Amino acid sequence: MEGEKKYSAEMDLFKGILVLLMIFAHCIQFFGEEEKIYQGNIVNYINLTTFPGFLFAYGFVCYRAYFAKHFQIVWKKMLVNALRTLFAFYLSSIAYFAFVEDKIFRMDLIRDVISIRQFGGWSEFLVSFSAVIIIGLVMFPVFNRLNYYGFMVIAVISLAACFIPYHKITIPQAALFLGSYDYITFPVIQYLVYFAAGIVISKYGLKFNKYLFAGTFLISLPTVVYFIRKQMMPERFPPSVLYVIGGAFFIYFYYVLCCFAVKKIGKSKMPLYSINYVKKVGTNSLFYLLISNIFIFSFKGSAFWYKDFRFALGFYVFLLFVLNYIVYLIYKNKNSSYHINN
Repeated sequence: MEGEKKYSAEMDLFKGILVLLMIFAHCIQFFGEEEKIYQGNIVNYINLTTFPGFLFAYGFVCYRAYFAKHFQIVWKKMLVNALRTLFAFYLSSIAYFAFVEDKIFRMDLIRDVISIRQFGGWSEFLVSFSAVIIIGLVMFPVFNRLNYYGFMVIAVISLAACFIPYHKITIPQAALFLGSYDYITFPVIQYLVYFAAGIVISKYGLKFNKYLFAGTFLISLPTVVYFIRKQMMPERFPPSVLYVIGGAFFIYFYYVLCCFAVKKIGKSKMPLYSINYVKKVGTNSLFYLLISNIFIFSFKGSAFWYKDFRFALGFYVFLLFVLNYIVYLIYKNKNSSYHINN
């Protein structure tokens, strides 16, 4: 069956880049000086590309692992994947409330997190990852047969959703899918176009295509022009159309770059260590995102930090070293055969 091969070295590399960028942005936001122009612009750029980039990667991988197969074979695996990511959201949210907001232990807070009535800061994206898998389960026949025309329909729906009356959405679980002024979320419907794009590119084996390259450039151009003229990003929470489309070119550029890098490595007898490291990060992306959040939150809740870009950068390097060391120990104990997440 088409898409039977699940492993994708270029997508591991792609996810690794996004993970490293996201952790760097979080370090700047917590320990740097985001109000300074250059640091703020770094964070703005990373924010523009990481969440939609992850949805693109999710779509790409999900097609090979799930949608190219029969529903009866994969639905349990999809559900387990969604629950695993949801559990990561629970852990990250509770860590945020405990360390950053210094809240006391209360069962009503735990219940609110478990029932997705409260979203821990810098953890909202994790529950959105879980939600997109649930949508994949519900819309399995659509994604299983998705073609270019179907992709265009989903793109129109996603962008049209940016114009819904956000002020009328006051239920947190609905905000997870549709967005709201009352809750900070990454609404899955508005960003679903990237998930669908990943499916289509995976299904048809697309890599570099000059029309896609030019098309995504033109799609992202209005956002770039807006930023240059206004010296600010379009509305992010809840997302505007300009914000949703802004990352298209950069995400496709990352993907093409990763395909090129993997192709070059395949022809080399001595693969670059740095690229293999980034691939390892991508292979264990959920672990890196969750544990980095917990480390950042715990340091933020202590007195063992100060607000300066040099500290943020040093903490970033230290954090990557610690995370890599933990992964090394796990792989070593499992004879290098265990992946923390697929």
